Amino acid sequence: MNLIVIEGTTASDIPSVEKHNYSTILGNGAVLTIMDKSCYTNKLLIDFIYQTAIRNNIKIQFKQTVTGGNDAGKIQMSREGIKVASISVPCRYIHSPVSMINKNDFKSCENLLKVLLDEFSKNQDLIRIKI
Repeated sequence: MNLIVIEGTTASDIPSVEKHNYSTILGNGAVLTIMDKSCYTNKLLIDFIYQTAIRNNIKIQFKQTVTGGNDAGKIQMSREGIKVASISVPCRYIHSPVSMINKNDFKSCENLLKVLLDEFSKNQDLIRIKI
């Protein structure tokens, strides 16, 4: 089984952070995470999601740091192991009362999820694919 986790992730493109330490950037689209402190995502599933975004002209970026984590880490360890991927909305000042996102990043995430669900509904084998 494959599972996609939808979440918010750190956008660290602020004046006090040097560019080489940026995790994600507001306005650069939905975020795919390859690895964080809780999870190592399935390479083929991430590649499928990335290629789907590119084919559908959906703005996409990769998370550049391994900080943080989400439910994907626990889900990945369930049962015999579940292949997971995370699609995130970059969020500046995450976990604070003044968190902010870019509406276009949210829309990229929404559009990507719709396209993926459409792909999965057309081809049920993609859900169970042994990638």
